[in-house]
Amino acid sequence: MIDKNKIEKLIQTMLEKEAYFQDGHWSSSQNFDNELRKHGFIPPVPLYHKYKFPSGFTEESFEQFVMTQIYFYFFDTERITNPKSYVDKYFQYAEEFPYLDIEEEKKAYLFKILSITGPLSKEEKEYLSNYFANEKAKSLGNLASYLDELKNLNPEIKDININPNDIFRLTDLYIGMTSRFHYEDIKYFCSLNNMDQATIDQENIQKATGINPNLRIAPYRAKKIIEGITIQKQKMFHRDI
Repeated sequence: MIDKNKIEKLIQTMLEKEAYFQDGHWSSSQNFDNELRKHGFIPPVPLYHKYKFPSGFTEESFEQFVMTQIYFYFFDTERITNPKSYVDKYFQYAEEFPYLDIEEEKKAYLFKILSITGPLSKEEKEYLSNYFANEKAKSLGNLASYLDELKNLNPEIKDININPNDIFRLTDLYIGMTSRFHYEDIKYFCSLNNMDQATIDQENIQKATGINPNLRIAPYRAKKIIEGITIQKQKMFHRDI
């Protein structure tokens, strides 16, 4: 006999502890704007943009919806049926990070996931496995179903070409929007095959401003930010001497 109330609470706990960003919005680019202004800098280009979301969603609830669907899409049922095997797979490439004590990390991670689910009966494991398998089968379609509506609500992203069958590009777009990334930056990072250049730009901005932007910025906009902040720093220096 399955206690469905217990299982529903357990599913919600798993999502809250494992799927959602623990601090809400991933890294609102508005935070970077705020930090620059706190340090006396005026952003040389608009850094963030607030978007509209489908009826019934706030910015935060849409983010949680997206993170839930991603969680379902990549869910491995061994997380439920055989947690130790799941953890072994999770750390299969950990030897690339020699500074990690892999066995201790595995023990800690296994303890964490078991502390969330607690002991499960055979029937509960089967029920949960079926639940996540069913949700996984629907998750990509659930995400793709909002693409056209979001573009209609936000004409500024209309020319961002997204394949609705590409889970990575869909989530790049959606999380970019809930993080208030500027649409020029979203357009840029949705076009990338890898994030190497974006990482370099981020490091250069941090060197110029002393603040980690913690977001992806299009190169031409990164250049304007660095140049603009450098000029402002020079003016501050001359003003203080």
